[in-house]
Amino acid sequence: MKTFLNKILFLLFLVFITAVTSCDEELSSTKPEGRVHNGMIFVDSNPHGIQIYLNEINTGYFTPDTLKWLQDGLYVITLKNELLRDTFIVLSAIDGEVQELFVDYYSNPKMRGKISCLSVPEGADIYLNDEFTGKITPDTLVDLFPMEYKIKFVKENHRSDSLISTVLSNKITHAVLTLADTSLWVDYHSGNSGMSSNFISTIEFDKNNNLWIGTQDKGFIYYDYENWLTFSPSNSILPSERIQKIISNGDEIWVGTTAGIVKIINDSWELITKTNSPLLSDYIEDIEVDLNGVFWIATDNGLASYNSGTWHLYFPDNSQIPGRYITSIAVDGFNKKWIGTLDNGIAMFDGNNFTIYSEDNGALVNNKIQDISIRENGEIWAAHVPIQNKTENVSYFSSGQWRVPNFDSQLKKVNRIICDELNYVWLLTEGGIFVNKFSGAVTLYNKENSRIIVNNISDASRDKAGYIWFAELGGGIVKFKGSK
Repeated sequence: MKTFLNKILFLLFLVFITAVTSCDEELSSTKPEGRVHNGMIFVDSNPHGIQIYLNEINTGYFTPDTLKWLQDGLYVITLKNELLRDTFIVLSAIDGEVQELFVDYYSNPKMRGKISCLSVPEGADIYLNDEFTGKITPDTLVDLFPMEYKIKFVKENHRSDSLISTVLSNKITHAVLTLADTSLWVDYHSGNSGMSSNFISTIEFDKNNNLWIGTQDKGFIYYDYENWLTFSPSNSILPSERIQKIISNGDEIWVGTTAGIVKIINDSWELITKTNSPLLSDYIEDIEVDLNGVFWIATDNGLASYNSGTWHLYFPDNSQIPGRYITSIAVDGFNKKWIGTLDNGIAMFDGNNFTIYSEDNGALVNNKIQDISIRENGEIWAAHVPIQNKTENVSYFSSGQWRVPNFDSQLKKVNRIICDELNYVWLLTEGGIFVNKFSGAVTLYNKENSRIIVNNISDASRDKAGYIWFAELGGGIVKFKGSK
Protein backbone atom coordinates (compact mmCIF):
# COMPACT_ATOMS: atom_id res chain seq x y z
CA MET A 1 0.00 0.00 0.00
CA LYS A 2 2.80 2.38 0.89
CA THR A 3 4.55 1.61 -2.42
CA PHE A 4 1.36 2.45 -4.34
CA LEU A 5 1.02 5.82 -2.58
CA ASN A 6 4.64 6.64 -3.36
CA LYS A 7 4.01 5.96 -7.05
CA ILE A 8 0.98 8.28 -6.99
CA LEU A 9 2.99 11.05 -5.35
CA PHE A 10 5.82 10.57 -7.88
CA LEU A 11 3.35 10.91 -10.77
CA LEU A 12 1.87 14.09 -9.28
CA PHE A 13 5.40 15.48 -8.91
CA LEU A 14 6.06 14.85 -12.59
CA VAL A 15 2.79 16.60 -13.47
CA PHE A 16 3.79 19.60 -11.34
CA ILE A 17 7.25 19.85 -12.97
CA THR A 18 5.62 19.77 -16.43
CA ALA A 19 3.17 22.52 -15.41
CA VAL A 20 5.92 24.78 -14.05
CA THR A 21 7.97 24.53 -17.21
CA SER A 22 5.03 25.15 -19.57
CA CYS A 23 2.38 27.13 -17.64
CA ASP A 24 1.95 29.70 -20.38
CA GLU A 25 1.43 27.18 -23.14
CA GLU A 26 -1.94 26.27 -24.56
CA LEU A 27 -2.74 22.71 -25.53
CA SER A 28 -3.30 22.04 -29.18
CA SER A 29 -6.75 20.85 -30.18
CA THR A 30 -5.46 19.14 -33.36
CA LYS A 31 -5.00 15.41 -33.69
CA PRO A 32 -1.34 14.44 -32.88
CA GLU A 33 0.85 12.74 -35.46
CA GLY A 34 2.20 9.21 -35.07
CA ARG A 35 0.72 6.72 -32.62
CA VAL A 36 -2.62 8.05 -31.40
CA HIS A 37 -3.67 7.70 -27.76
CA ASN A 38 -7.41 7.84 -27.31
CA GLY A 39 -8.01 8.46 -23.66
CA MET A 40 -10.74 11.04 -23.10
CA ILE A 41 -12.05 13.08 -20.18
CA PHE A 42 -15.45 14.76 -20.47
CA VAL A 43 -15.54 17.84 -18.22
CA ASP A 44 -18.83 19.49 -17.27
CA SER A 45 -19.92 21.99 -14.62
CA ASN A 46 -22.87 23.87 -13.25
CA PRO A 47 -22.84 26.63 -14.34
CA HIS A 48 -21.30 26.10 -17.76
CA GLY A 49 -18.55 28.21 -19.28
CA ILE A 50 -15.74 27.40 -16.81
CA GLN A 51 -12.25 27.39 -18.32
CA ILE A 52 -10.47 24.01 -18.41
CA TYR A 53 -6.79 23.60 -17.62
CA LEU A 54 -4.92 20.30 -18.01
CA ASN A 55 -1.80 19.94 -15.85
CA GLU A 56 -1.97 23.72 -15.38
CA ILE A 57 -1.90 24.33 -19.13
CA ASN A 58 -4.81 26.24 -20.67
CA THR A 59 -6.67 23.91 -23.02
CA GLY A 60 -8.65 26.70 -24.62
CA TYR A 61 -11.82 24.74 -23.80
CA PHE A 62 -14.75 25.71 -21.61
CA THR A 63 -17.22 23.41 -19.91
CA PRO A 64 -18.87 21.32 -21.16
CA ASP A 65 -16.19 19.84 -23.43
CA THR A 66 -14.04 16.74 -23.92
CA LEU A 67 -10.27 16.43 -23.62
CA LYS A 68 -9.07 13.91 -26.24
CA TRP A 69 -5.97 11.97 -27.35
CA LEU A 70 -4.74 11.48 -23.79
CA GLN A 71 -2.16 8.86 -22.85
CA ASP A 72 -2.84 6.52 -19.97
CA GLY A 73 -2.01 8.16 -16.67
CA LEU A 74 -2.97 10.66 -14.05
CA TYR A 75 -3.92 14.23 -14.96
CA VAL A 76 -4.67 17.32 -12.90
CA ILE A 77 -7.84 19.00 -14.16
CA THR A 78 -8.19 22.61 -13.01
CA LEU A 79 -11.37 24.62 -13.53
CA LYS A 80 -10.92 28.38 -13.44
CA ASN A 81 -13.26 31.38 -13.40
CA GLU A 82 -12.50 34.94 -12.34
CA LEU A 83 -15.33 34.91 -9.79
CA LEU A 84 -14.97 31.34 -8.48
CA ARG A 85 -12.30 29.58 -6.50
CA ASP A 86 -10.05 27.34 -8.60
CA THR A 87 -11.08 23.70 -8.44
CA PHE A 88 -8.43 20.93 -8.75
CA ILE A 89 -9.24 17.28 -9.52
CA VAL A 90 -6.82 14.40 -10.19
CA LEU A 91 -8.24 11.97 -12.73
CA SER A 92 -6.93 8.94 -14.65
CA ALA A 93 -7.11 8.74 -18.43
CA ILE A 94 -7.46 5.25 -19.92
CA ASP A 95 -6.86 4.56 -23.59
CA GLY A 96 -10.12 3.94 -25.43
CA GLU A 97 -12.33 5.04 -22.54
CA VAL A 98 -14.17 8.25 -21.60
CA GLN A 99 -13.85 9.43 -18.02
CA GLU A 100 -16.45 11.93 -16.80
CA LEU A 101 -15.96 14.85 -14.45
CA PHE A 102 -18.79 17.04 -13.18
CA VAL A 103 -18.44 19.95 -10.74
CA ASP A 104 -21.54 21.56 -9.23
CA TYR A 105 -20.47 24.95 -7.96
CA TYR A 106 -23.92 25.78 -6.65
CA SER A 107 -23.84 22.90 -4.15
CA ASN A 108 -20.49 23.89 -2.69
CA PRO A 109 -20.92 26.36 0.19
CA LYS A 110 -17.26 27.35 -0.03
CA MET A 111 -18.00 28.92 -3.41
CA ARG A 112 -20.40 31.43 -1.86
CA GLY A 113 -19.55 35.01 -0.98
CA LYS A 114 -20.94 37.93 1.01
CA ILE A 115 -21.81 41.60 0.52
CA SER A 116 -21.33 43.98 3.43
CA CYS A 117 -23.90 46.79 3.06
CA LEU A 118 -23.29 50.22 4.56
CA SER A 119 -25.14 53.47 3.89
CA VAL A 120 -24.54 56.98 5.13
CA PRO A 121 -26.74 57.65 6.98
CA GLU A 122 -27.52 54.19 8.31
CA GLY A 123 -30.99 52.64 8.48
CA ALA A 124 -31.67 52.22 4.75
CA ASP A 125 -33.67 49.30 3.39
CA ILE A 126 -31.46 46.92 1.41
CA TYR A 127 -32.67 45.67 -1.98
CA LEU A 128 -30.97 42.84 -3.86
CA ASN A 129 -31.72 42.86 -7.60
CA ASP A 130 -34.72 45.14 -6.86
CA GLU A 131 -36.20 42.76 -4.25
CA PHE A 132 -36.36 43.82 -0.59
CA THR A 133 -34.14 41.61 1.54
CA GLY A 134 -35.83 42.44 4.85
CA LYS A 135 -32.54 43.90 6.08
CA ILE A 136 -31.46 47.47 6.82
CA THR A 137 -27.99 48.97 6.79
CA PRO A 138 -25.52 48.18 8.20
CA ASP A 139 -25.87 44.45 7.52
CA THR A 140 -24.32 41.66 5.48
CA LEU A 141 -25.93 39.58 2.76
CA VAL A 142 -24.59 36.02 2.94
CA ASP A 143 -24.64 32.79 0.93
CA LEU A 144 -24.45 34.60 -2.42
CA PHE A 145 -23.28 32.78 -5.51
CA PRO A 146 -20.44 34.63 -7.27
CA MET A 147 -21.85 37.00 -9.87
CA GLU A 148 -22.86 40.65 -10.24
CA TYR A 149 -25.70 41.91 -8.05
CA LYS A 150 -27.57 45.20 -8.00
CA ILE A 151 -27.56 46.60 -4.47
CA LYS A 152 -30.04 49.39 -3.76
CA PHE A 153 -30.51 51.41 -0.58
CA VAL A 154 -33.84 53.13 0.14
CA LYS A 155 -34.40 55.54 3.03
CA GLU A 156 -37.21 58.01 3.69
CA ASN A 157 -36.36 61.63 2.90
CA HIS A 158 -33.23 60.51 1.05
CA ARG A 159 -32.59 59.81 -2.61
CA SER A 160 -32.43 56.08 -3.30
CA ASP A 161 -29.17 54.95 -4.82
CA SER A 162 -27.74 51.73 -6.20
CA LEU A 163 -24.55 50.11 -7.40
CA ILE A 164 -23.39 46.88 -9.03
CA SER A 165 -21.47 44.69 -6.59
CA THR A 166 -19.43 41.68 -7.74
CA VAL A 167 -19.40 38.70 -5.37
CA LEU A 168 -16.30 36.49 -5.31
CA SER A 169 -15.98 32.99 -3.83
CA ASN A 170 -15.32 32.96 -0.10
CA LYS A 171 -14.80 36.73 0.02
CA ILE A 172 -16.64 39.77 1.39
CA THR A 173 -17.49 42.57 -1.06
CA HIS A 174 -18.28 45.99 0.38
CA ALA A 175 -21.24 48.04 -0.92
CA VAL A 176 -21.05 51.58 0.46
CA LEU A 177 -23.28 54.48 -0.62
CA THR A 178 -23.93 57.98 0.68
CA LEU A 179 -27.61 58.88 0.28
CA ALA A 180 -28.47 62.49 -0.53
CA ASP A 181 -30.80 64.14 1.98
CA THR A 182 -34.05 65.10 0.20
CA SER A 183 -36.01 66.22 3.23
CA LEU A 184 -35.77 69.85 2.07
CA TRP A 185 -34.11 69.95 -1.37
CA VAL A 186 -34.29 67.44 -4.24
CA ASP A 187 -31.98 67.98 -7.21
CA TYR A 188 -32.36 66.52 -10.70
CA HIS A 189 -29.73 66.72 -13.41
CA SER A 190 -28.24 64.66 -16.22
CA GLY A 191 -26.06 62.76 -13.75
CA ASN A 192 -28.89 61.36 -11.60
CA SER A 193 -31.94 61.37 -13.87
CA GLY A 194 -33.07 61.11 -17.47
CA MET A 195 -32.59 64.83 -18.12
CA SER A 196 -30.85 65.44 -21.45
CA SER A 197 -29.53 68.88 -20.49
CA ASN A 198 -28.61 70.85 -17.37
CA PHE A 199 -29.06 74.26 -19.01
CA ILE A 200 -32.67 74.97 -18.09
CA SER A 201 -34.32 78.18 -19.25
CA THR A 202 -37.96 77.72 -18.21
CA ILE A 203 -40.21 75.25 -16.35
CA GLU A 204 -44.00 74.87 -16.13
CA PHE A 205 -46.49 72.46 -14.56
CA ASP A 206 -49.52 71.46 -16.62
CA LYS A 207 -53.04 70.81 -15.33
CA ASN A 208 -52.07 67.22 -14.44
CA ASN A 209 -49.02 68.38 -12.48
CA ASN A 210 -46.61 67.01 -15.09
CA LEU A 211 -43.47 69.08 -15.55
CA TRP A 212 -42.41 70.71 -18.81
CA ILE A 213 -38.74 71.73 -18.85
CA GLY A 214 -37.35 74.08 -21.47
CA THR A 215 -33.61 73.96 -22.17
CA GLN A 216 -31.16 76.26 -23.90
CA ASP A 217 -29.64 73.52 -26.04
CA LYS A 218 -31.77 70.34 -26.22
CA GLY A 219 -35.38 71.41 -26.84
CA PHE A 220 -37.77 70.60 -24.01
CA ILE A 221 -38.16 67.72 -21.57
CA TYR A 222 -41.48 66.26 -20.42
CA TYR A 223 -41.43 64.60 -16.98
CA ASP A 224 -44.38 62.58 -15.61
CA TYR A 225 -42.49 61.36 -12.48
CA GLU A 226 -41.60 58.10 -14.23
CA ASN A 227 -40.24 59.04 -17.65
CA TRP A 228 -38.05 61.83 -18.96
CA LEU A 229 -38.93 62.48 -22.62
CA THR A 230 -36.90 64.91 -24.71
CA PHE A 231 -38.40 66.68 -27.73
CA SER A 232 -36.17 68.54 -30.15
CA PRO A 233 -36.05 69.43 -33.86
CA SER A 234 -34.66 65.95 -34.53
CA ASN A 235 -37.81 64.11 -33.35
CA SER A 236 -40.60 66.73 -33.55
CA ILE A 237 -41.71 69.89 -35.36
CA LEU A 238 -39.98 72.00 -32.72
CA PRO A 239 -38.18 74.68 -34.77
CA SER A 240 -35.32 75.36 -32.35
CA GLU A 241 -33.29 73.70 -29.60
CA ARG A 242 -33.51 76.89 -27.51
CA ILE A 243 -36.71 77.23 -25.48
CA GLN A 244 -37.59 80.68 -24.17
CA LYS A 245 -40.92 80.11 -22.42
CA ILE A 246 -43.43 77.32 -21.76
CA ILE A 247 -46.94 78.12 -20.52
CA SER A 248 -49.87 75.86 -19.70
CA ASN A 249 -53.52 76.87 -20.06
CA GLY A 250 -56.08 74.09 -19.65
CA ASP A 251 -55.46 71.50 -22.35
CA GLU A 252 -53.02 73.77 -24.21
CA ILE A 253 -49.26 73.98 -23.88
CA TRP A 254 -47.50 76.82 -25.70
CA VAL A 255 -43.74 76.48 -26.24
CA GLY A 256 -41.96 79.68 -27.25
CA THR A 257 -38.59 79.33 -28.96
CA THR A 258 -36.11 81.50 -30.81
CA ALA A 259 -37.69 80.32 -34.09
CA GLY A 260 -41.43 80.36 -33.44
CA ILE A 261 -44.09 78.79 -31.23
CA VAL A 262 -45.34 75.23 -30.94
CA LYS A 263 -48.92 74.89 -29.68
CA ILE A 264 -49.65 71.46 -28.20
CA ILE A 265 -53.16 70.20 -27.47
CA ASN A 266 -53.00 66.59 -26.29
CA ASP A 267 -51.19 64.81 -29.15
CA SER A 268 -51.79 67.56 -31.71
CA TRP A 269 -48.84 69.85 -32.45
CA GLU A 270 -49.04 73.09 -34.45
CA LEU A 271 -46.10 75.27 -35.47
CA ILE A 272 -46.75 79.03 -35.47
CA THR A 273 -44.24 81.32 -37.18
CA LYS A 274 -44.27 84.62 -39.04
CA THR A 275 -44.69 82.67 -42.30
CA ASN A 276 -48.10 81.27 -41.30
CA SER A 277 -49.32 83.96 -38.87
CA PRO A 278 -49.27 87.75 -38.46
CA LEU A 279 -46.27 87.55 -36.09
CA LEU A 280 -43.56 90.04 -37.05
CA SER A 281 -40.79 87.93 -35.52
CA ASP A 282 -40.17 84.30 -34.59
CA TYR A 283 -37.92 85.24 -31.67
CA ILE A 284 -40.19 84.73 -28.66
CA GLU A 285 -39.24 86.37 -25.36
CA ASP A 286 -42.33 85.67 -23.23
CA ILE A 287 -45.89 84.29 -23.36
CA GLU A 288 -48.68 84.93 -20.85
CA VAL A 289 -52.43 84.22 -20.70
CA ASP A 290 -54.83 86.88 -19.40
CA LEU A 291 -57.99 86.41 -17.32
CA ASN A 292 -60.07 85.95 -20.49
CA GLY A 293 -57.86 83.21 -21.90
CA VAL A 294 -56.16 85.48 -24.45
CA PHE A 295 -52.51 84.63 -25.18
CA TRP A 296 -50.05 87.53 -25.19
CA ILE A 297 -46.74 87.02 -26.97
CA ALA A 298 -43.64 89.16 -26.48
CA THR A 299 -41.15 89.18 -29.36
CA ASP A 300 -38.10 91.18 -30.36
CA ASN A 301 -40.32 92.96 -32.90
CA GLY A 302 -43.56 93.88 -31.19
CA LEU A 303 -46.33 92.48 -29.00
CA ALA A 304 -49.04 90.12 -30.25
CA SER A 305 -52.29 88.75 -28.81
CA TYR A 306 -54.10 85.61 -29.91
CA ASN A 307 -57.67 84.59 -29.14
CA SER A 308 -59.38 81.68 -30.90
CA GLY A 309 -57.71 82.35 -34.24
CA THR A 310 -57.80 86.14 -34.05
CA TRP A 311 -54.52 88.06 -33.90
CA HIS A 312 -53.75 91.63 -32.85
CA LEU A 313 -50.35 93.30 -33.15
CA TYR A 314 -48.97 96.18 -31.09
CA PHE A 315 -45.85 98.16 -31.98
CA PRO A 316 -44.90 101.87 -31.93
CA ASP A 317 -46.26 102.50 -35.43
CA ASN A 318 -49.83 101.43 -34.62
CA SER A 319 -50.14 101.97 -30.86
CA GLN A 320 -48.78 103.86 -27.86
CA ILE A 321 -46.45 101.02 -26.90
CA PRO A 322 -43.05 102.69 -26.40
CA GLY A 323 -40.74 100.10 -27.98
CA ARG A 324 -40.59 97.15 -30.38
CA TYR A 325 -38.42 94.81 -28.34
CA ILE A 326 -40.74 93.31 -25.71
CA THR A 327 -39.00 91.33 -22.98
CA SER A 328 -41.81 90.36 -20.61
CA ILE A 329 -45.54 90.43 -19.89
CA ALA A 330 -47.52 90.14 -16.65
CA VAL A 331 -51.30 90.27 -16.05
CA ASP A 332 -52.73 91.77 -12.86
CA GLY A 333 -55.99 91.06 -11.04
CA PHE A 334 -57.84 93.65 -13.13
CA ASN A 335 -56.68 92.00 -16.38
CA LYS A 336 -54.32 94.86 -17.13
CA LYS A 337 -51.17 93.92 -19.02
CA TRP A 338 -47.83 95.14 -17.75
CA ILE A 339 -45.35 95.08 -20.62
CA GLY A 340 -41.60 95.30 -20.20
CA THR A 341 -39.36 96.56 -23.02
CA LEU A 342 -35.65 96.25 -23.62
CA ASP A 343 -34.92 100.01 -23.76
CA ASN A 344 -38.14 101.96 -23.22
CA GLY A 345 -39.40 101.14 -19.76
CA ILE A 346 -42.79 99.64 -18.89
CA ALA A 347 -46.18 100.07 -20.55
CA MET A 348 -49.45 99.27 -18.76
CA PHE A 349 -52.26 98.35 -21.18
CA ASP A 350 -55.84 98.45 -19.86
CA GLY A 351 -57.34 97.20 -23.12
CA ASN A 352 -57.70 100.65 -24.65
CA ASN A 353 -54.80 102.87 -23.62
CA PHE A 354 -51.15 102.52 -22.70
CA THR A 355 -49.65 104.18 -19.62
CA ILE A 356 -45.89 104.57 -19.85
CA TYR A 357 -43.43 104.34 -16.95
CA SER A 358 -39.84 105.24 -17.78
CA GLU A 359 -36.77 107.21 -16.78
CA ASP A 360 -37.98 110.01 -19.04
CA ASN A 361 -41.03 110.74 -16.86
CA GLY A 362 -39.19 110.05 -13.62
CA ALA A 363 -41.02 106.82 -12.84
CA LEU A 364 -38.22 104.29 -13.26
CA VAL A 365 -34.56 104.16 -12.34
CA ASN A 366 -33.69 102.11 -15.45
CA ASN A 367 -35.54 101.68 -18.75
CA LYS A 368 -34.11 98.22 -19.47
CA ILE A 369 -36.61 95.66 -18.23
CA GLN A 370 -35.65 92.00 -17.76
CA ASP A 371 -38.89 90.68 -16.22
CA ILE A 372 -42.17 91.70 -14.58
CA SER A 373 -44.35 89.90 -12.05
CA ILE A 374 -47.49 90.79 -10.07
CA ARG A 375 -47.69 90.23 -6.32
CA GLU A 376 -50.88 88.97 -4.69
CA ASN A 377 -51.27 92.30 -2.89
CA GLY A 378 -51.24 94.12 -6.26
CA GLU A 379 -47.64 95.30 -6.25
CA ILE A 380 -45.86 95.28 -9.64
CA TRP A 381 -42.29 93.99 -9.43
CA ALA A 382 -39.78 94.61 -12.21
CA ALA A 383 -36.24 93.32 -12.76
CA HIS A 384 -33.87 95.65 -14.60
CA VAL A 385 -31.01 94.76 -16.93
CA PRO A 386 -27.84 96.05 -15.22
CA ILE A 387 -26.17 98.94 -17.04
CA GLN A 388 -23.21 101.17 -16.27
CA ASN A 389 -23.79 103.71 -13.48
CA LYS A 390 -27.15 102.08 -12.68
CA THR A 391 -26.85 99.90 -9.60
CA GLU A 392 -30.54 99.20 -9.09
CA ASN A 393 -31.57 95.62 -10.00
CA VAL A 394 -35.23 95.65 -8.90
CA SER A 395 -38.05 98.12 -8.44
CA TYR A 396 -41.70 97.72 -7.47
CA PHE A 397 -44.87 99.75 -7.98
CA SER A 398 -46.97 100.33 -4.86
CA SER A 399 -49.50 103.04 -3.93
CA GLY A 400 -49.00 104.79 -7.28
CA GLN A 401 -45.23 105.07 -6.98
CA TRP A 402 -42.19 103.07 -8.13
CA ARG A 403 -39.75 102.22 -5.33
CA VAL A 404 -36.46 100.34 -4.90
CA PRO A 405 -36.48 97.68 -2.13
CA ASN A 406 -34.01 98.16 0.71
CA PHE A 407 -32.30 94.82 -0.04
CA ASP A 408 -31.52 95.71 -3.67
CA SER A 409 -27.81 96.20 -2.98
CA GLN A 410 -27.52 92.51 -2.01
CA LEU A 411 -28.68 91.33 -5.43
CA LYS A 412 -26.73 90.24 -8.47
CA LYS A 413 -28.34 90.36 -11.91
CA VAL A 414 -31.99 89.27 -11.61
CA ASN A 415 -33.03 86.83 -14.34
CA ARG A 416 -36.64 86.38 -13.30
CA ILE A 417 -39.16 87.44 -10.67
CA ILE A 418 -41.83 85.04 -9.46
CA CYS A 419 -44.66 86.36 -7.27
CA ASP A 420 -46.62 83.41 -5.93
CA GLU A 421 -50.01 82.85 -4.29
CA LEU A 422 -48.43 83.02 -0.82
CA ASN A 423 -47.50 86.65 -1.56
CA TYR A 424 -43.82 85.69 -1.67
CA VAL A 425 -41.49 87.40 -4.15
CA TRP A 426 -38.83 85.04 -5.50
CA LEU A 427 -35.92 86.89 -7.07
CA LEU A 428 -34.01 84.46 -9.28
CA THR A 429 -30.53 85.86 -9.77
CA GLU A 430 -27.06 84.97 -10.98
CA GLY A 431 -26.10 84.72 -7.31
CA GLY A 432 -28.84 82.40 -6.07
CA ILE A 433 -32.45 82.73 -4.90
CA PHE A 434 -33.69 85.67 -2.82
CA VAL A 435 -37.14 85.22 -1.30
CA ASN A 436 -38.98 88.24 0.08
CA LYS A 437 -41.83 87.08 2.28
CA PHE A 438 -44.91 89.10 3.13
CA SER A 439 -43.31 89.90 6.51
CA GLY A 440 -40.54 91.72 4.67
CA ALA A 441 -37.86 89.20 5.70
CA VAL A 442 -35.38 88.28 2.96
CA THR A 443 -33.66 84.89 2.74
CA LEU A 444 -30.89 83.86 0.34
CA TYR A 445 -30.48 80.30 -0.94
CA ASN A 446 -27.40 79.38 -2.95
CA LYS A 447 -25.09 76.43 -3.49
CA GLU A 448 -23.43 77.11 -0.15
CA ASN A 449 -26.55 76.45 1.96
CA SER A 450 -28.76 74.26 -0.24
CA ARG A 451 -28.65 71.57 -2.92
CA ILE A 452 -28.52 74.16 -5.70
CA ILE A 453 -25.67 73.13 -7.99
CA VAL A 454 -25.09 76.49 -9.71
CA ASN A 455 -26.23 79.90 -8.51
CA ASN A 456 -27.52 81.09 -11.88
CA ILE A 457 -31.30 80.60 -11.50
CA SER A 458 -33.51 81.17 -14.55
CA ASP A 459 -37.11 80.24 -13.66
CA ALA A 460 -39.41 78.70 -11.06
CA SER A 461 -42.83 77.03 -10.88
CA ARG A 462 -44.95 75.67 -8.02
CA ASP A 463 -46.46 72.17 -8.19
CA LYS A 464 -49.85 71.04 -6.86
CA ALA A 465 -48.27 69.81 -3.63
CA GLY A 466 -47.11 73.37 -2.93
CA TYR A 467 -43.41 72.75 -3.58
CA ILE A 468 -41.54 75.24 -5.76
CA TRP A 469 -39.13 74.00 -8.43
CA PHE A 470 -36.22 76.08 -9.70
CA ALA A 471 -34.44 75.98 -13.05
CA GLU A 472 -30.67 76.37 -13.12
CA LEU A 473 -28.52 77.45 -16.05
CA GLY A 474 -26.01 74.63 -15.88
CA GLY A 475 -27.25 72.66 -12.88
CA GLY A 476 -30.58 71.12 -13.91
CA ILE A 477 -33.60 71.62 -11.65
CA VAL A 478 -34.14 71.51 -7.91
CA LYS A 479 -37.31 71.10 -5.84
CA PHE A 480 -37.62 73.08 -2.61
CA LYS A 481 -39.89 71.47 -0.01
CA GLY A 482 -39.63 74.32 2.46
CA SER A 483 -41.75 76.69 0.39
CA LYS A 484 -45.27 75.43 1.21
